Amino acid sequence: MALGLRLRRVKSWPPETAMSVLERYQSATQLTRRMLEAARAQDWEALTAAGAARDALLEISPETLTSIPVQDRQPVARLIEEMLAFHNEITDHASPWLEHTATLLAAFDQANSTTLSMPAGSPETK
Repeated sequence: MALGLRLRRVKSWPPETAMSVLERYQSATQLTRRMLEAARAQDWEALTAAGAARDALLEISPETLTSIPVQDRQPVARLIEEMLAFHNEITDHASPWLEHTATLLAAFDQANSTTLSMPAGSPETK
């Protein structure tokens, strides 16, 4: 950490009231944009980290969501639409990787089941 400062996470930090709902969605949109950049670069660890941070940021009680000030409702709706558009593109980038991974896992499963079904001592298991 900069200047040797050590921060410890306090269980209730940040309190839900520390940021307005609009500020939370602005930050969440920035994190979703980072997720998109990570997906474009195929940096799945960065995508996962940004996604976890975004999800934590958007853990908002239903009472808070229903009490969004009138002047913030339209900007929040636009931010949600922007995040959904980013998410669609993230899915486009991640889908081929997920399909490749599923194929690879299926091949591993098939190889394992073939090895397990061979009698002990057969030439293929030695």
